[in-house]
Amino acid sequence: MKTEKIKSIEIWRIYFAFMVLLMYTSLLPWFKDGHELLKSWHYMDFFFLLSGYLMAKHSEKPLTCGVGKDSCQFLLHKVKRIYPMYLLAIVFNIAARCAFTGFRLKWRTAKYYLWDLLLLRMSGLHGEVPRGTVIGFVIGPAWYLMAIVLAMAVLYPLMRKNKDVFLHVLAPLVSIFLFGWFSQVYGQLSGPDTYMHGISIRLLRAIAGICLGCVIYLLCQRLRALSFKRVRLIRALATAVELLAVVLIFVASVRHGVGQTDFLCVLLEAVLLIIEFSGLGLINEIVKDWRLDWVRDFTLALNVSFYTWISLLVAWNPAWSRKVGLLVFFSAAILTAIGFIWAMKGIRRLQARAKAHKRSA
Repeated sequence: MKTEKIKSIEIWRIYFAFMVLLMYTSLLPWFKDGHELLKSWHYMDFFFLLSGYLMAKHSEKPLTCGVGKDSCQFLLHKVKRIYPMYLLAIVFNIAARCAFTGFRLKWRTAKYYLWDLLLLRMSGLHGEVPRGTVIGFVIGPAWYLMAIVLAMAVLYPLMRKNKDVFLHVLAPLVSIFLFGWFSQVYGQLSGPDTYMHGISIRLLRAIAGICLGCVIYLLCQRLRALSFKRVRLIRALATAVELLAVVLIFVASVRHGVGQTDFLCVLLEAVLLIIEFSGLGLINEIVKDWRLDWVRDFTLALNVSFYTWISLLVAWNPAWSRKVGLLVFFSAAILTAIGFIWAMKGIRRLQARAKAHKRSA
């Protein structure tokens, strides 16, 4: 039986994408020195949780080949979806910085960019960076895409090999232990971009979030199997809890800096996803007829492109007010994301025409 598509999750996808954008405004020259709009960095973890849920959801499909081959096909599908937009963002970033900031790609640092191109920055293969060397990895916050790909390369085969053990035992324990480790060692989620015995701290953060997303999938399956009396009232209460969770997350981000509240916010994000994917919320009924198929591409384009504008605005450092700077930054980021989507559609059309021409020749 085909399950109903949860369109409301696209609303939250775009909301959290803009929260990530707002989060990174702290790097702009007008929002430093205590003037940050958001003081914590946990909004990125929503996408780890969402990726974990979708990975577990994908495992419902029956295996038609071996676990190894199926895992390769799954990862290849993920990479094929994100890489064209990601590569376009890299080209745009380097071209814009070379044209407007005097940036030059030098051979002695070019090797560090190679690992961005291969989606392997989180692997640590770039080696130890010499002190004083400015790497300037070109995409900035797109590290989360690389972390998701590498984390899934480890977790997806384990889940496919023994789904029952993974969902009921491994995923809960791994998420608990890793989040607990972050709490004890750093007291927050946004640990430094460093390596612990060769393992990226950010990669561990992605693994923790994806495992929690798998737990969310398991809980949603259990909730969907339950039947409630007075369902409308229960769904209304669940929707109120969901909206309250979003408000609390925002308030914590504005009033509190990075710290132990990060873990509470991730828990609230998990509650939001549980309510949505279990079908308890009412928001999906409101948006079920909306056209939201563009949201996934738009959020991807936004996340991989906006850091270019941070680099440009930091280099230019114009004498604008904070309101003007924020308006320019948001407008430029949104227009660039739209431009990326149009460019990708144009490329796909050209590819389709070339294939059609080749078949007819």
